[in-house]
Amino acid sequence: MYFSDEKHTKMDKMLKLGTKPMQGSNWDERGKSNVAQILITHQKTMINSIQFVYRSHKGVSHSKIYGEPDGLNFDLLTFDDSVEYLTSVAGVCGDDGLASISFGTNKRSFGPFGAIGTYDTFKFVLKEFTYNFEHEGSFQGFHGSVKNSRVFAIGIYVQPIMSFSTLDMMTDDDQSIQLDAKYSF
Repeated sequence: MYFSDEKHTKMDKMLKLGTKPMQGSNWDERGKSNVAQILITHQKTMINSIQFVYRSHKGVSHSKIYGEPDGLNFDLLTFDDSVEYLTSVAGVCGDDGLASISFGTNKRSFGPFGAIGTYDTFKFVLKEFTYNFEHEGSFQGFHGSVKNSRVFAIGIYVQPIMSFSTLDMMTDDDQSIQLDAKYSF
């Protein structure tokens, strides 16, 4: 799909960002952006499960539970109905799956959940990720995968407020250049 093609819908112009290649059973919550709650089970080295609750004009709806809710710790994150929205998702992923996750809103921060502190004791390579999307309405849903009954990977959909095909950029010489390339995702 191309950003500059006017015939595409808003959903088609979303960016799909992810922490790593998905493995196991993939899940997708594309277009579900009005998050009311996030339920997380976790332990010292992993995120066991995650579930989302969404608000709509019809009331609330629940996603499936992704992973097995059998961690040693449980956290229920509740957002203020009318004024609070997601602005960031961050965490740490490794060879065995999602090790840690944090969420930010326009009002406060939640987490980290899962692996906290030093990662020296892990026997695999860990990679940190951070997705910031400060504008209300930019966040457009989650996606991810479950492997071995736990959350393996997580990603997000974001809706840019500007099209890449019309973005003006300044060079080091303060000369304005026009990006006219068509970017596909």
